[in-house]
Amino acid sequence: MTKGGCSFEEHYSNCGYSVALGTSGFTWEQINTWEKPMLDPAVPTGSFMMVNSSGRASGQKAHLLLPTLKENDTHCIDFHYYFSSRDRSSPGALNVYVKVNGGPQGNPVWNVSGVVTEGWVKAELAISTFWPHFYQVIFESVSLKGHPGYIAVDEVRVLAHPCRKAPHFLRLQNVEVNVGQNATFQCIAGGKWSQHDKLWLQQWNGRDTALMVTRVVNHRRFSATVSVADTTQRSVSKYRCVIRSDGGSGVSNYAELIVKGCIIHVEVKVSMSSGGPDG
Repeated sequence: MTKGGCSFEEHYSNCGYSVALGTSGFTWEQINTWEKPMLDPAVPTGSFMMVNSSGRASGQKAHLLLPTLKENDTHCIDFHYYFSSRDRSSPGALNVYVKVNGGPQGNPVWNVSGVVTEGWVKAELAISTFWPHFYQVIFESVSLKGHPGYIAVDEVRVLAHPCRKAPHFLRLQNVEVNVGQNATFQCIAGGKWSQHDKLWLQQWNGRDTALMVTRVVNHRRFSATVSVADTTQRSVSKYRCVIRSDGGSGVSNYAELIVKGCIIHVEVKVSMSSGGPDG
């Protein structure tokens, strides 16, 4: 399987994956029901990664980390997820993060919560980060008190072609303005636009700003703009475009907002009279 992908039929570490132990031992576990059958009918069959939210306080988190990836061309990451419980209540939330060049984790680019799935559901990630930059995908499960159940992930693939449903962003360009001016980013994406899609601008530290104007260029391309108003030196950062569609999420490269200081010209006019103090 391509680097970054994993079917979990062998140990996840053989795929370059790792797990980070969460609060009070809350963590992802590798399950293989063919080798060790599970008695709980809410657990799916097969080999996959899973968290058990039973008996957990709300807000406990566990992380499953993919290896860092460097891709040269447009590609797609897809995966399957599963939410189940015996009482049909949602067991919590599943968030996906895309961390670039070892930077901050930021906010999720994709998430699902408040559901119980009818079997496995596929989602896509269209990540427009290319060599020499690298990125890491992180799956985060979040528990919900009083909602025992299971969250599972399986069949992660890195595909050498665009996603079928999640739109792909074209390269986001840097923006340079003077202090006090509005900075406008234009996010251009290939794919079909739906009025149900959610677009936003995500700052390097994770702060999100909704995209306000969307324009359909043609049936396979659309653009959206967002402004960072009244820029100051605090506005200097890296920003990227994110879209959440029915099939998954698209994430652009990070672009820089450069804010230049104003140069204030002060003109002093000195008027001298030709006479003395008395004129």
